[in-house]
Amino acid sequence: MKPVWRQSCQPTFSREMLHFGSFAARHLVSCRFRDHQKHDDKQLETHGRPRNMTRVYLVDDQLLLRDGLHALLETAGHQVVGECSDPSEAVVEAQRQQAQVMLLDLGLGERSGFEVLQELKRRDSPVKAVVLTMSAQPRHVAEAVRLGAAGYVLKDAGAVELLQAIETVASGRRFFGPQVADLALQAL
Repeated sequence: MKPVWRQSCQPTFSREMLHFGSFAARHLVSCRFRDHQKHDDKQLETHGRPRNMTRVYLVDDQLLLRDGLHALLETAGHQVVGECSDPSEAVVEAQRQQAQVMLLDLGLGERSGFEVLQELKRRDSPVKAVVLTMSAQPRHVAEAVRLGAAGYVLKDAGAVELLQAIETVASGRRFFGPQVADLALQAL
């Protein structure tokens, strides 16, 4: 049975379709991204040219979120070169896959994304980390920056902000959205 999609790209599910969860998540994210893209095309291009493909590695303990991010990034023209939920393997795998940017959650079950940031810094890794987290605590922003995070995006940000963060960090600059900049100032 195929999913039934309403015109607004909102899924309608039946019990039989629950095993298609990964497909449904990818389709829903790509639909929502395309809806936003229609309104934000100027923000998603760089000087009138399509963005360059960035090699991205995902580190998050939630499979559904990784699936959604994977779909969003591929729809936007980026390449997801790997993903994991284990901080102990994240740095080695990201370097082995020659990732340019790592999207990193701070809350990884019993472990912490701060461990990954420390390891990236210790190895002087060329992989640049963008923290993607729910944590809006000023001390977490300050600690992530101290450990070398090149960007910090809250999970309630839109797709456009996340894509801007990836592109900005891949080009060698830092990215902190408006909400995060306020949090960083509070930490001073």
